[in-house]
Amino acid sequence: MGYTVIMDPDDRRLILAYSTNGEARTVNVQLEAIPMRFGGFRYYALCPRTLRRCQVLPVVGGVVACRQAHRLTYASQSMDLLGRARERMDRCEKRLHEKPRRGRNRQRLTRAWIEASEDFENLFSTEAIRRFGHLF
Repeated sequence: MGYTVIMDPDDRRLILAYSTNGEARTVNVQLEAIPMRFGGFRYYALCPRTLRRCQVLPVVGGVVACRQAHRLTYASQSMDLLGRARERMDRCEKRLHEKPRRGRNRQRLTRAWIEASEDFENLFSTEAIRRFGHLF
């Protein structure tokens, strides 16, 4: 994918040139400049389909559009209760081992990790019993 940015004060746009299935495509994406509180601007792309302001324009099936236009979801939106518990446990463990922690902060993180692990194990055993009956 190639791109060209035009930053004229009257015409701000991003020109995307790419090919999909051997077919060359070009898409013009308008850019919107939003003034920041302490000076300068933040630039957003306007979705070619919905005209929503966005920072990311995924390409799905050769079409450039925002996440909502493609009806894409975040992975966390599709997780069940067990997946969310596993994610919480993994996040606590990662934070605990990420950088050396001392004193109360380490104790707090350790307690949170133990609690998340217990919650995950309880949910896992409940789900296993629900699906497969008593194992032993």
